[in-house]
Amino acid sequence: MAAVNLVSLTTKLADLVGSPPRAYSTVSTPLWTDKPGFFSEYQLWANIGPRGTRAEAHRFCPTGPDVTSQGERAVAALECPRCGSPATAKKATLHCSDTQCGPTCGYAGCGRSFNSERSVSNHARRAHAEWYHRVITEQNELVGPKKSTVWNDAEILEVVLDTLELEDRVRTKKALDTELASRRPGRSVSSLTQLRTKHMTPAGSLYRRLLSEQRSLRDERAQLHTSDQEGTVTAGALGHAAEEDDVSNNSVQDHENTQLQIAIDFEILEKRSGIPVTRDVINSKLSEGKVQEFLDELLEKLYPAKAQRNQSRANRRKPPASKSRRMRRVQEYAETQHAYTKRRSELARNILDGTWKEQTPSLTAEKLTEFWKPLLESNSDRGTAKTRTPDRILSELCEPITTDHIVAALRGVSGSPGPDGVTWNVLKARKEQKVLVSLFNLWLWVERCPLRLCKGITTLIPKEVGTRDASKYRPITVTSVLGRLFHKILAKRMDTHLPLGERQKGFRPGDGLGFNVTLLREMLRKSTDPEKPTELALVFLDVRKAFDSVNHSALFDVCEEYGVPSKLLNYLKRVYAQSTTRLKSDGIIGDETIKVAKGVKQGDPLSCALFNTVIDRCLKSVDDSLGVKLDEDLRISKLAFADDVVLLAESPKLLQRLTTKYCDELALRGLQVNPSKCASLYVKVSKSKSGRLWYVPPKPCLKINAEEIPHMGIAETYRYLGIALGPEPSRDAKQLETTSVQTLTEGLKNLSLARLKPQQRMYILRQHLLPRLLHRFTLGKPYCKTLKKCDILIRKSVSKWLHLPKATSTPYFHAPVKAGGLGVMKLLDTIPVLRERREQRILNTDDSAAYWLAQRLDKSSRDTTRACAASTRSTRVPNSVAEVNANLANQLYETVDGRGLKHAGAVHVAHSWIGSDSIKLTGAQYVQNIQLRGNLKPTPARKKRIDPGQSGLCERCRRPGTLAHLLQACPRNHQPRIERHNRVASYVQTRFAKQGYECLAEPRIPVSRSFRKPDLVVWKDGEASVLDVAIMRDDQHPDVYFQKKVDYYDTPGIRKWVGETTGCRLIQFAGVILNWRGIMSPMSAGFLSRRGFRYPDYKILSLRVLEQGCRMYRHYHETTCWRTGTDGVCSEEEEWPD
Repeated sequence: MAAVNLVSLTTKLADLVGSPPRAYSTVSTPLWTDKPGFFSEYQLWANIGPRGTRAEAHRFCPTGPDVTSQGERAVAALECPRCGSPATAKKATLHCSDTQCGPTCGYAGCGRSFNSERSVSNHARRAHAEWYHRVITEQNELVGPKKSTVWNDAEILEVVLDTLELEDRVRTKKALDTELASRRPGRSVSSLTQLRTKHMTPAGSLYRRLLSEQRSLRDERAQLHTSDQEGTVTAGALGHAAEEDDVSNNSVQDHENTQLQIAIDFEILEKRSGIPVTRDVINSKLSEGKVQEFLDELLEKLYPAKAQRNQSRANRRKPPASKSRRMRRVQEYAETQHAYTKRRSELARNILDGTWKEQTPSLTAEKLTEFWKPLLESNSDRGTAKTRTPDRILSELCEPITTDHIVAALRGVSGSPGPDGVTWNVLKARKEQKVLVSLFNLWLWVERCPLRLCKGITTLIPKEVGTRDASKYRPITVTSVLGRLFHKILAKRMDTHLPLGERQKGFRPGDGLGFNVTLLREMLRKSTDPEKPTELALVFLDVRKAFDSVNHSALFDVCEEYGVPSKLLNYLKRVYAQSTTRLKSDGIIGDETIKVAKGVKQGDPLSCALFNTVIDRCLKSVDDSLGVKLDEDLRISKLAFADDVVLLAESPKLLQRLTTKYCDELALRGLQVNPSKCASLYVKVSKSKSGRLWYVPPKPCLKINAEEIPHMGIAETYRYLGIALGPEPSRDAKQLETTSVQTLTEGLKNLSLARLKPQQRMYILRQHLLPRLLHRFTLGKPYCKTLKKCDILIRKSVSKWLHLPKATSTPYFHAPVKAGGLGVMKLLDTIPVLRERREQRILNTDDSAAYWLAQRLDKSSRDTTRACAASTRSTRVPNSVAEVNANLANQLYETVDGRGLKHAGAVHVAHSWIGSDSIKLTGAQYVQNIQLRGNLKPTPARKKRIDPGQSGLCERCRRPGTLAHLLQACPRNHQPRIERHNRVASYVQTRFAKQGYECLAEPRIPVSRSFRKPDLVVWKDGEASVLDVAIMRDDQHPDVYFQKKVDYYDTPGIRKWVGETTGCRLIQFAGVILNWRGIMSPMSAGFLSRRGFRYPDYKILSLRVLEQGCRMYRHYHETTCWRTGTDGVCSEEEEWPD
């Protein structure tokens, strides 16, 4: 190898990496060093001269040691960094002459040796991925494109597109082949000629077919554009045709008006409003142009507007700041409790994000108005878009609204009222349904709505915590609930009938989010398959303020193209032309009214459907034939979820075409792409001795408006729809583990530091923190160790909050509340089931890619599920979450502390206080009740389980000192047991008295030779009931004790006495039975339910038993020990009654 060649190649290498050559050495680190061993650049030097030897490359390197002149002195002997033996350089490794020392990794600071070059390559790919992919890219750039006669599909498609572009300008075939070859450095003119002329070869046949298809598509677009222009000219020139169109349109509108008028109940509107409402009156108002005033007056009579409070949270009365640390904590606790009551979701979000302590004042409404008013009032620029004639008019969108539509739309609605103060509860009344039906059909008929419905309040929510930048706020507009209900019905119709493409998944039925994420991940896996990699180029596009920038004229043009009837289109035009809003910040509503000139209202149900039509119209310009080939008849070039769009192709050139076309279509609708928030990825495939090798070039490959799109490296990911995606699935799983554990750790730490009660921490954990992890876990592929680690972190925090002992069984944390546990989700068992269920929901769609996706989601995609199932005690994978909960409940009942909870599910509503705070408990009461219910209080018997040297006996009666013994049998708690019984009986008596029953407490009923004394006799309407309250052990089913009570009191003598006392002929006997853990008898609950008791009553009864049990536990430890007789031991059969 000549020295000048080495110099030129070294200079070329320096130019590629972006820095000048440094005395002909490599750029980042020198090749030679005084110490034995080599650096990462050795791989580059080893491949510089394909025809020269490696020794020559080193010999002519001026930076080598002891080099005095060009080629005169031999290079110093290469030494193995491990054993010091002579070595030779080859590829990215160092081959030692010693057979016991194999090839060594060339990465700086590594130096590991392996048995083969393939092992070194695999090691570098895993351990030094960024360096490995950078080196492979630079090597290929130095060598340049290789001459090849083999064509892939992407290259052939690029040639076809260039041919269509050049054939009108280039006259001869030879000139065309020359121009095509000049655009492809790795191809010769002869190879292009053979591709275009030899149709019998596979490549030539594919070229011919693709050329025919692309010409057909081009001719169809040109013909469509020509017909649209001719149709416009003819309509203006030929009056007769225009008159015929007007007549047909008028006939359709007359039919729609007739149907709508039939659906209007004019009588009920007139009766409710007190003003004349007839067909003739409305027609006269239409002819006079006064229908708008009439609609405003009618709505004001039917649903009068109410004034809203305008009070800032900052203006709420607060106590003066105290210098005392204790008083500051008290103030923080009071503020947190107030926020938990009034704004629970917002408080939970602030606590989990760690911002609950920061008192960053929000921007005032005046400051926000300065930025947002010019933005909302200025119309967005747009180009001249070509409008298409719709295939048919969607007359279904203007069909009359019925009562069924109103009922379906009102189902499950909630939210704040609009500016007029009308609430959802007003509309949910049954008597309002006919009024709403008539009112909505009237608005459709006259093609407008009252002005009150066009007014909104825009709340600006900061995208970043503590931001003072007005542009980093998200506007959410709230209008009247009447308008939202009407638009919800229209949006449902548009979702059903609008002919949207199947690639748009946003705001549509089904799990479109999961489908897009899963499909994109599988396409990345297919592209990076080690056995058969394929090239893939994709770009994630972010539209700048998408919802707030849509041009209204372009929006209506797109609706017209999609077949929206003129009646509904006129209604939309009037609504948006009259739309105004006022800005709201920190509870303060600004006084300045802003006229909205562009964008759709975020918060209006109809906005999602309208925005989908705009994005879908732009997506139709993206040619699927240029996309990624998944199957013989399936190519995908785009994925969309609302404005989150991914474009895909098999080469950067094709992707650039798709991106440019899509961005041009967005510009025609007033939308712009934000290049700085976009990201591109290119998986390139090259041939090597060992086969096809894929790698990720680190340099950008895409531009938008002459601005480069940030390019993703091998170790980088992009957060798409909340899921981090990258070229390597293994790195995705590692990043998922890191981010999930970090999110959970920070959330648990913030919950521990916040001024919350233990039950409030548990609520936020179940309802807010764990759902944050479910989305990424069900769509990602977490390791089993990740799920185990998260479960351990959760259990440690819950134990700390509830002061649970270390020996608390795992099922007690995760078993459902109704089964006796704490109801904290066990991720290791639940996530695999949720993943499989979501996969089935994703595959049960009509998408054309669902079949290909189902083939990809084979056994390998369920490794996490099987591995997690093997790590649990279950012998098979559960089929549902209910089965997971049942397994956890059974595991709980097998533990020593959980046996007494076996019958907790019979009346599960009695334990609902664990998962909600509808009944106010102090934090200490909640913790003590949880400990008592789980048999987790420190007792002599429990201490013996931990330390066998302990006696484990009750200090009063020398029997096994279990918690059941202390509460149910020990003489020391005799008096507290009676108080517990009396508190339960007193509540039952109070509830019966409120129901209008006559009550008789603890009557002495004579029987033969004795008397019996039930706790309560109640009667009403000729029916009497004899009740007795009992708090029993936890080793029997409560219904057994219920039947014993019935048998004990159901005697002829007692029946006779009750009949004579109450005058009732129908007499029933029952018991109010609970065990000391608060578990209620199902028969008792059924008996009380038939007499007016409700679910909260069972909750209170359970809590009374637990609270009195905690008092008994404290009483046992606070009372001085006393004994009766010599040993004071209780008999084996003795259990002190209540």
